[in-house]
Amino acid sequence: MIDPTARKVEASGTRAVAADQVRVAITGDDAVVDDRTINLAAGTIPAPADVAAPSGTHNLPRRPTRVFVGRENALNKLRGTLADDANAVVTQTVYGLGGVGKSELALHHAFSCRGDYTLVWWITAEDKAQIQVGLAALAARLCHEIAVTSTTADAAGWATTWLQVHSGWLLVLDNVSQPEDVEPLLGQLTSGHILVTTRRDSGWDQIADPIRLDVLEPEPAAELIMARTERHDSIDQDTAASIVAELGYLPLALDQAAAYIAQTRITLPTYLGRLQEQPITMYAAVGPQSQRTIARLWDVTIEAIRTRNLSAIKLLHILACYAPDAVPRIILGGNANTNKLAVDEALAVLASYSMITLTADSVSMHRLVQAVILSKQPPEGESPAFGKERPLAIALMWLADAIPANPGTNMAGWPLLRALIAHAESLGTRFPPDNQPEKFGVVQNELAIFQRSQGQYEQALALHRSAVAISEATHGPDHPDTATMLNNMGLTYQDLGQADKALPLQQRALEITEATLGPDHPSTAIRLNNLATTYLDLEQADKALPLQQRALEITEATLGPDHPSTAIRLNNLATAYRHLGQADKALPLQERDLNITEATLGPDHPYAAITLMNLAITYRHLGQADKALPLQQRALEITEATLGPDHPQTATALTNLATTYIDLGQVDKALPLQQRAVEITEATPR
Repeated sequence: MIDPTARKVEASGTRAVAADQVRVAITGDDAVVDDRTINLAAGTIPAPADVAAPSGTHNLPRRPTRVFVGRENALNKLRGTLADDANAVVTQTVYGLGGVGKSELALHHAFSCRGDYTLVWWITAEDKAQIQVGLAALAARLCHEIAVTSTTADAAGWATTWLQVHSGWLLVLDNVSQPEDVEPLLGQLTSGHILVTTRRDSGWDQIADPIRLDVLEPEPAAELIMARTERHDSIDQDTAASIVAELGYLPLALDQAAAYIAQTRITLPTYLGRLQEQPITMYAAVGPQSQRTIARLWDVTIEAIRTRNLSAIKLLHILACYAPDAVPRIILGGNANTNKLAVDEALAVLASYSMITLTADSVSMHRLVQAVILSKQPPEGESPAFGKERPLAIALMWLADAIPANPGTNMAGWPLLRALIAHAESLGTRFPPDNQPEKFGVVQNELAIFQRSQGQYEQALALHRSAVAISEATHGPDHPDTATMLNNMGLTYQDLGQADKALPLQQRALEITEATLGPDHPSTAIRLNNLATTYLDLEQADKALPLQQRALEITEATLGPDHPSTAIRLNNLATAYRHLGQADKALPLQERDLNITEATLGPDHPYAAITLMNLAITYRHLGQADKALPLQQRALEITEATLGPDHPQTATALTNLATTYIDLGQVDKALPLQQRAVEITEATPR
């Protein structure tokens, strides 16, 4: 019995039932009622074709950001592509790195164009389940009966049918992980506009028109910081430019930086200082309203890559050890050719998720991605992806394997060596200063030899100093490898015109080499040769001559009479004779030197130019400047072509040619050459 006044419900008697309200509808043959379903009469749920969307219907997640700069071209392209006939299906894809602003671009477009569509519907579409839920929500918005009577799958099917039979709508599928997740839906749609955002760059060209969204240009990036923090003066403008450069112009990072500055009420210089001191901390610093931080941004992507290709995660951690830009692909995988295919497959996966930028020759990584990956490097010891080798050790091994032999004279290897310098420097910052591995010292020594060949003597000296310290720490002060490092550092001091600093290093190097390798070893000949050249620089030719004679004897006996090293010994012995006023003894040695050099290194090699210059100098000492002139002219041509017009060796070639013109009484031709040589020399760091 129900008392309508007291709203009291009572039941009495066997199997009695009492209820305040009963709302059950049962129609149709064999209808069944249970606690999960409501059965309605046929026709109660309207057909999708019979349901019109109220004008202006949308579910955009929020209003777009107030400050939106640097995306005019991408926004115009979106508008142009999606301005076609709404009765025809048009699909546009925006892809790029996480945090680059793909969703914000889509939101700006959808918000600004919402008046052009009867319906704008936004679906977070990271997987098939989310897409189905988003479609079901669309069905519920348009048809209440669907919301209370259908499963998610049925509601999603109803919404898909609605999109099929209507036009004038925009569907945004945000953050799609795989093209195959949306292909079944796109294949069913024949009208309307579809905008897809994704981190993956592959697989879209068959089903959509892709737009790659990159980081902001420097000027609009700085403008964003200034506008968001309400700064206006030129000093802040300069600081903002430095901040955005540190953050790699990534929009999400810029938003977080601006939010942090605004919330903490600090100056731009203060933030810049903190960012430079503690980059990881500052990348993740953001107010509570943010749902993600930089440190978490790529976790989902990384996990997706991990399940697909564990080797790609390993490669990502190795790449993070290098400098972020232009890692030569040729070095990846080391010397084992069997690794190359696996590396290429892993690179393809990383590029497809926009975690790297991949070209035919190089790999680049956004510096914020790099910072996050480095913060997650596995600890020393065994891990599932790396085994017992750390990413840093693998990165060093690959770079060491890639260094071409004879870096000072191997011109074919010079482009690669130039590219490796920045990555070696980056590796150096990853090792503790007091515990750098022996292999890293070897890398530094080889790159220093290359930099000497390029006239970059100060840079070479810094590398040699580090290489010596590493060798002494790992091998001891009396090891042959330490002698090699000492010798090379001495040569660089000679290049800098500091023979007095070179002398004790080369004397020590000779002592170590003779004691450990013996008096007749080729390395002993090298030490004798270099010590002798230092004596020549110190104008002590009488001390240099016996050293050069002995060096030539050892080299000819161990390497042969036609070896390039024999040519070097011949040249240096000839120089000693010339310094002693015995140019007649120098001439046949230098002629033989030139023949060997051109036969082994080629007639256009930089060392061939040096040999030509030295032979010409001997002709001048013999009073035969007419024979010297064509040699000096050719030497200058080779040097400029191989080392460049501003190399210190070019200045030497210019000076020698000018001196020959003076000997021939052609001072007017000598003057401009000498002036140019002075300009090069003054511009060369010493």
